[in-house]
Amino acid sequence: MTKTPADDCDRNPLSLQWQVRCDARHELALLRNQSDDAILGMARNVRGFSALEDVYNFYVSRAVKDTLQLSFGHRSMFRATADQKKTAVEAGPSLVYSLGPTGQFSTILYPARSDLGRPHEDHLFLQIGATSATRLIEGMPKDLRLMVAYAHVSSIDMTATWGERARIWWLRQLCHRGQDGKFRKAPILSTLLGFASFGARTFATASLLSLLKPLGLVLLLIFLAWAGWDSLASLLQGFA
Repeated sequence: MTKTPADDCDRNPLSLQWQVRCDARHELALLRNQSDDAILGMARNVRGFSALEDVYNFYVSRAVKDTLQLSFGHRSMFRATADQKKTAVEAGPSLVYSLGPTGQFSTILYPARSDLGRPHEDHLFLQIGATSATRLIEGMPKDLRLMVAYAHVSSIDMTATWGERARIWWLRQLCHRGQDGKFRKAPILSTLLGFASFGARTFATASLLSLLKPLGLVLLLIFLAWAGWDSLASLLQGFA
């Protein structure tokens, strides 16, 4: 029988998204099935992790549905809070892999937080988009290295190296974030949009673009060397 245009209209319009979610839940199950020993093995190969583990302890949790959470615990800060009512406590940073309702994964980095201070952002999105368990697991050592650097930068008691400060500064420019309970676009995107808007309103658009192209290429090469193509693709997908 010849297929008619009406046959296409009669297909289930929810089937594709349903399949996407089913595939994503399969990938989530594979991710959550990673053993604690395997995750700890990766973590303890990261420079600086063992010292933080001694300070905070470290936990792998699957208690929250649709997530895998890697967290440093709490530590006493050995001094009183501002109101002098209790001893100040600091919660270490967390790395969370989360499956959203549309079948997209988010890799979220939470900073160290204490009764005495915390960073401006609530958290950073290292990745947002469709992916596989294999790619998330392969990227976990890099995520853990960022988590260690973020611990040193976001804790008010710790001393970060120049390299760690530079890496987290770049991360704050390149990644979307949660801030004051709201989703915020990556600052670098706002900057680029500002340049584009300015150029569209002036007669110097061509000159501006000729100046920005070499700078943009250099920044792109630096970003690709540091984070890889997948991270750039995720960032652009979130922008779209």
